[in-house]
Order: sequence, then C-alpha cells, then structure tokens
Amino acid sequence: MLKRTNKFPVGKEIGGEIYAHKKYEKQFPGVAVAKQHLPKNFRYHVVKFNRKMGSFSFITSPDFDANPEPSVDGGIKVHANGDVVSYKAAGWIYHHKWMFVADGYKGFDVEESKRRSSSWTLVKGVDKSRIGQRAYWEKYVLGRFK
Repeated sequence: MLKRTNKFPVGKEIGGEIYAHKKYEKQFPGVAVAKQHLPKNFRYHVVKFNRKMGSFSFITSPDFDANPEPSVDGGIKVHANGDVVSYKAAGWIYHHKWMFVADGYKGFDVEESKRRSSSWTLVKGVDKSRIGQRAYWEKYVLGRFK
C-alpha cells in the first residue's frame, strides 16, 4: 500500500528526500532561510527537502494541479551553506502527486489521484526505474491502465 512519508505530515519520500507542494513547505525546518536565496519573483510549486544534507530544491511544475503526472520544469537548489544552483527541465514527471499534499487539498481531486496510483502500479512489465521520464511513461505505461 502506498503512503505518504511518516517523517512529516505531508510528503512523498524518495531516497531520503521529501517532496511536498509549496503549500506545505513550512513543515520543513530551515525552509524560510533557504527561500531567502531565491530570486525575487521565482515561481515554484514543489519543495524537495534533503534532510541529510540540509538542502532544499524549489521546483517549477506549472501543471501540478492539472496534470495527473505533472512535469518537473527545472528549479533552484539551495545548499545548506547558501550556495545556489539552478537547473532546467529534462523531461521528468512526478507520480503519486497526492502524497505531496494533504487529503483536504483543493487544487485537484486527491482521491482520484490515489485511485490512479493504485491502478497503474498494477501494470506488469513496467521498468519503475524509468517511469520518471515522460517519454517512457507515455510510450510504455500510459494507456495500459484504467
């Protein structure tokens, strides 16, 4: 059974990093300090917190609410020492976006997102190490589940 991280009230945990919609960023210690390093009008939708390194990535995903598997359109990583690195889109997408938000989130149908996760995870023969690339997802997974 899929579930949100148990380390914070909301978030998807992958490899020790926790992803959450920006609405829930205040749950992460140090996020306010990291945000001070962002350009003035930088727009982001997802925050990734690396607990071990103390770094934050502020990720642009303008289709987060509209797309079942939203795009990762680049972002800015702020290291614990304040160093900043920006990166561009590279064809990545997010899965299980319901984990990034609380059940009461109003931007999309959270229950529908949970059902979608349950459906596609049952598809046989999917290379789960490659599903984060939109090209693979669209060619080999999308259309094989309800």
